[in-house]
Amino acid sequence: MKEANFKDAMARIPTNVSIVGSFEAGGIRACTISSLVSVDIVDPTIMFVLKNNSATLANIKSTLNFSINVLNSSQSSLSEMYSNTRVDVEALRNSNFWTKHINGVPVMINAHLIFFCELVSSLELVNATVVIAKVMEVSTGNSKNPLIYFERKYFGL
Repeated sequence: MKEANFKDAMARIPTNVSIVGSFEAGGIRACTISSLVSVDIVDPTIMFVLKNNSATLANIKSTLNFSINVLNSSQSSLSEMYSNTRVDVEALRNSNFWTKHINGVPVMINAHLIFFCELVSSLELVNATVVIAKVMEVSTGNSKNPLIYFERKYFGL
């Protein structure tokens, strides 16, 4: 199968848009994910995928604790900002988008929903790694409209 055909097919499946974030040397290491999936609701577990060479993945494996911030419908620019092209660690004191939660992880200001997670395991594939995490706590934001990605465009639900 051609890669382009697969990508086109996957673009036709609506997905949530989230940003995973963790602290690294006093700064924030974060990137956009669009593969957040519930694995177990009795023992709250989620999974998502990052590229094997992701600096965020390396940091999550090191720190073990992180947040997953489901974006609201007005935060599409943050999804772009924290895409795969971002390589810098962001200083918390200079950020307009993040704050430190009492759980000790960075959280996005005005996110639709926040999952506080602990790394359980990871499965490295050829180009990507599946990350499996236990959800320790959930926080709901004030937003009523999550951000959705469909056919390579952003939509509010």
